[in-house]
Amino acid sequence: LKNYLNKSIRKFDKVIVCDFGHGLLNNEIIKIIQKKSKYLCLNVQTNSGNRGYNLFKKYDYANLLMLDEPEVRLGLQDRYSSLTDIIKNNQLKKFKDLIITRGIKGLAFRSMRNKSSYLSFKALNVNAIDTMGAGDAAFAYSCMFFNNTQDKLLTGLLASIAGAIKTTIVGHESIVNNKQVERTLESILKK
Repeated sequence: LKNYLNKSIRKFDKVIVCDFGHGLLNNEIIKIIQKKSKYLCLNVQTNSGNRGYNLFKKYDYANLLMLDEPEVRLGLQDRYSSLTDIIKNNQLKKFKDLIITRGIKGLAFRSMRNKSSYLSFKALNVNAIDTMGAGDAAFAYSCMFFNNTQDKLLTGLLASIAGAIKTTIVGHESIVNNKQVERTLESILKK
């Protein structure tokens, strides 16, 4: 893996990393990915198998970091601060753009161009059938558009739409497809 990354990673315009904490992404691999990626999108997940041991802090840099609110709070060891204070935290400044998913509270987006404030997107579906994978769908759509458009508002909206659609799907019986996202966006824009 190290040989492949050292030889090939610079060929890609965008590198998307989903770190589930299973041990594949060790310090050597992380250093290569961070050093040689042209544009790095990063998601570091906390789950029952790695709780407290797979934190975003093991990374020094990414163009986009996307986490859920408990993952951010766990990494910062900050249970009670306001989201505004969390977003201003110095440990998060090394990530150019930051998206925090917040379940039925929606998501928040912060760009390093404006370190002290953030855009907040309301949840588009508060009657979820199954939330499994909603953050992953939002991450996938965020990765598609970050670095391809300067319109962060549109990117946040598309991520919110993808996450909301995923909450209407039981398990992984189907995927969020572009037509669904397009129809939802058109419906929102007509209002």
